[in-house]
Amino acid sequence: MNVLFCHLCKVMLRAATLNKLGLKRNNHINRTHKGVSHDQFYTVRPRVSIVQSAPGRLMVGGWKCSMCLQVFPPLPHSSRLASIDAHLDNCFPGKQRISNAENCRRVFMTMGGCKIPRGQAPAPKAFSTAVQTANNQ
Repeated sequence: MNVLFCHLCKVMLRAATLNKLGLKRNNHINRTHKGVSHDQFYTVRPRVSIVQSAPGRLMVGGWKCSMCLQVFPPLPHSSRLASIDAHLDNCFPGKQRISNAENCRRVFMTMGGCKIPRGQAPAPKAFSTAVQTANNQ
């Protein structure tokens, strides 16, 4: 059960999903607090945790930085994306910042994968096969 508290009228809104809770929030604001900006209310967003990278071996479903060679274990999708973004911002500051696809391409090629044009990522199956092969050596 997802819950949101209205700080203006002290009402608790409950819904089974975050989508439904977002709809209830908007309906509540429009009906009960006409004329009040939606920006003054809490938003409905899932909490995302950012994980720190660490030295280690790349696992299938994990992630590896092409610059510092640190890895993430397999993570839930939202935590994975947020952690990768934070890590790439740190390792490639400013204009040097590369995309996750470019990072995957670089890691794939260092593991002996075939040459891939810049701006393209390796196919997920090819990448996981390369990871398994590298771990078995």
